[in-house]
Formats: sequence, structure tokens, C-alpha cells
Amino acid sequence: MQTTAPEGYGFDCRKISISNEIQEQWIQQFEEKLGKGHLPELFRMLLLAGPKVEHQLEANEIAAEENWICKMD
Repeated sequence: MQTTAPEGYGFDCRKISISNEIQEQWIQQFEEKLGKGHLPELFRMLLLAGPKVEHQLEANEIAAEENWICKMD
């Protein structure tokens, strides 16, 4: 799925959940491109801004709460 937000809107990643498999793929790609030394940066970003892992989701599945596309101030 690929989507774009209308002008003046953005995505609130705190309201998006991803499967563990998606997060593992992100971590692997991040590590391959930037090295292990930058992993704490990625973990901090995921912790503070999301998206969060929802362990009940199937592989490569996502879920979004209402209002995950929001007006940017």
C-alpha cells in the first residue's frame, strides 16, 4: 500500500501499527546502510515517534487507528 497525504496533512506514525516482520526488515536495512553504530538512533525514533509493533498482526501486515492522517500545524 502506498498513499500520500493531501497538502497540509501528514501521517501520525504513533497511530500506525506494524508486524514484527516489518520492523525486523527495517532494522536489517538500516543496519546494512548505516552500520550497527546507528541502531540506537533507529530504536529511539521508533520508540518516540512510531510506528509500533503489534505482535498479533500477521507478517507484513499493518493497522492504523482513526485520524492517522492529520492536519499539520
